[in-house]
Amino acid sequence: MRLPAQLQPPDAPYLCPSTLTESDQALNRLLNGNLEAMSSHLEEFCEAAALRGFCMGQRTAVPDPHLFARWEYLAARQCIVSLYNYREAMDAAHRTLTRQPWAKHIDTKSLEVTKDAFRAEYPNTRELRQTVLHDAERHATPSRFDVNKVRDGRHLMTDGGGCLIELSGGSTMTMGSCFVDNRYVSNFNGQVVELDLDFKKLERLVSLTQDYYRAVDQQHLAT
Repeated sequence: MRLPAQLQPPDAPYLCPSTLTESDQALNRLLNGNLEAMSSHLEEFCEAAALRGFCMGQRTAVPDPHLFARWEYLAARQCIVSLYNYREAMDAAHRTLTRQPWAKHIDTKSLEVTKDAFRAEYPNTRELRQTVLHDAERHATPSRFDVNKVRDGRHLMTDGGGCLIELSGGSTMTMGSCFVDNRYVSNFNGQVVELDLDFKKLERLVSLTQDYYRAVDQQHLAT
């Protein structure tokens, strides 16, 4: 199964200024590594989202859909980890760029716009990661269970299966994680957090990555 063309991650630019000191060359290698990591984690994210979509389709095509239903959650959790790593790589690339001797030539405003757009599209990457990596800790003690009760006024309905629900009358129950349409929904410290796996949303992330790479590469070429 291959990713659709519109979900293929762009190739990371390889920046190699001709006049750098040895210490600046080390920074430049770090920068190129993080730019490449953005593309790699984006590919993982899109592949895992595509796998989730495939499994969702198979649930109605086989006599026992339980395995495919479980794989949907495995794929969504990989999406979360990959998206978190993408954000970390972007942040690291951003920090390294500002330390480059040719950074004065960079249109930092364009890069900030792209970075801010990513965070607006995916505001809860760190909280979502916590729900995946520390799932059992949310219910390890009565106090942790109480902290993770949903309190943000959301009422979620799903098409079956275990999920996270806020009850009427102000009471709450934590029921783990669930899918609501294409959104993976969970909770972190009583706050509902979600990840939209709609393909249009993924296309937007690919486009943002292209914009980021273009801004970095064009500014480098202009130096």
